[in-house]
Amino acid sequence: MSDLYALRGDEPVFSVEQVGDIVILTMVADVKSSSYQSMQHEYNRLYGVLGQDQVQYAAFDLTNCIILDSVMVGVLVNLTHRIRDRGGNAILIGMSDHVREVLERLMLLQADNKRAMWTTYATRQEAYEAYPW
Repeated sequence: MSDLYALRGDEPVFSVEQVGDIVILTMVADVKSSSYQSMQHEYNRLYGVLGQDQVQYAAFDLTNCIILDSVMVGVLVNLTHRIRDRGGNAILIGMSDHVREVLERLMLLQADNKRAMWTTYATRQEAYEAYPW
């Protein structure tokens, strides 16, 4: 990975892939292995990525995500607000039952215009077929 990550002794929490005006952020399997400082750096990096003019949509691919802690939930919510404040939208892809349960308990999947209320898709293919979100 980049020299910055090597200096800190960690790896990024998300891989970033851009397909047209969509940024796909794929989470690593175990975010617990990342330090809080790493999460802060990752948030700042992704905040910049989602601020680029050509980016209108973000897809958080959680297919590999085993556990979702409160820090990562905050990152997802804040990055979702970032893209929506710019007139775009964010979705979630490939949530496990455990991750879905965590987000449901936090009432973040409710469509009440007060929360993040992500639309969710089982696969990338499903999400691509529903585009634009």
